[in-house]
Amino acid sequence: MQNGQPGWLDWKVNVQTLVTGVIGAAIALTVAYFTLVGRVSKLEDHVAAIETAAATQKQDVREALNEIKVSVKDTNSKVDRLNEQLFVSSAGARPDTRRWSKP
Repeated sequence: MQNGQPGWLDWKVNVQTLVTGVIGAAIALTVAYFTLVGRVSKLEDHVAAIETAAATQKQDVREALNEIKVSVKDTNSKVDRLNEQLFVSSAGARPDTRRWSKP
């Protein structure tokens, strides 16, 4: 580096290159930041949609189970009424056919 001749490593800084590099890095960081914000926003929307769908499905299942419960109760009451009718109309319960049945 004597006599003004550059060595193998030049430490001079070109201001134009430095400013261009800083501006480019700032633009790249800004684009990366807004891309990340957009992806996070989409992810939050997706999670919210999944939560809404899960809540809707849970409510639908609850309603279906309640309908099944009512149907089972109705079926049980019909079976009970049928059992009563069979018991009332059995041969031993009717006076005209009581003699046909075994005691």
